[in-house]
Amino acid sequence: MAEQKQIVLTHREVAEALVRYYGLKEGLWGLYIEFGIGGANIGMNPASPEEVVPAAIVPIVKLGI
Repeated sequence: MAEQKQIVLTHREVAEALVRYYGLKEGLWGLYIEFGIGGANIGMNPASPEEVVPAAIVPIVKLGI
């Protein structure tokens, strides 16, 4: 089985990797992130599933440069 590890990058490193991947040679580039928003009722206490609270869900919908 493959060893599990996380590769963590800063937002600047992600932007640099995308610029290199797409072969961009000119310009000033930054990371673009588009968020969505949703709502749901979630249970905060597994011992008491009838207790729910409203929550916001903010997924990353698009990522680019």
